[in-house]
Amino acid sequence: MSQHNSHHHIRPPEPIVTLPTGERHKASDQDIAKKAYEKFESRGRRHGNDREDWIAAERELNGGTAGEA
Repeated sequence: MSQHNSHHHIRPPEPIVTLPTGERHKASDQDIAKKAYEKFESRGRRHGNDREDWIAAERELNGGTAGEA
């Protein structure tokens, strides 16, 4: 009777990596720019709010951490 080792094809699960408390993924400038541009377009492409759009996009993408070190 031949023994078949079915376990050699099973890979262990990938480890779950969590960031320490207080550390979060920071969105890239490119991601923030895209989100800010979406905000600009949603306002009908009215100029004059680029800084506010950038800050809002950064805050949104970074989970409310815009401007925090």
